[in-house]
Amino acid sequence: GSWSEELARRIGSRGIIVGIDLLEVRPIDGVRVIQGDFTDEAVQREIESCLDGRKVDLVVSDMAPEMSGNKVIDQARMMALNEATLDFAVHHLREGGNLLLKSFQGEGFDVFRGELMQRFARVRSVKPAASRKTSAEMFLLALDFLPMASECGA
Repeated sequence: GSWSEELARRIGSRGIIVGIDLLEVRPIDGVRVIQGDFTDEAVQREIESCLDGRKVDLVVSDMAPEMSGNKVIDQARMMALNEATLDFAVHHLREGGNLLLKSFQGEGFDVFRGELMQRFARVRSVKPAASRKTSAEMFLLALDFLPMASECGA
């Protein structure tokens, strides 16, 4: 909810904001909120319906898996969410668009960051100030999406 609120404050009526959350979220002015699992095909169709064929400027993901307490399992689940987010971004970002997503440092992180570097002009890893130093939590900021020819309809 807080990312959606901040984006709504900054963007206002100049754009469309679609927020997806597993939990019920109170209504946010200027945000179309979808309750559901981002990885669910029905939720993906609902998002696409909201976009009505338009490409987007920014994809933000603050998703994290339900933590099991097993670092290997939790890392694998986070990487799966990251891959799902990247797949969505590749299909819906406009050329030059940006992606910000939460990730965990660990198995698969460097490989995933490399995937981003193939698709975006610049990629930065950002550790939130509020994050504990011992936490694996990171954000990846991928700037200036570079679609491949097959994604441009060529």
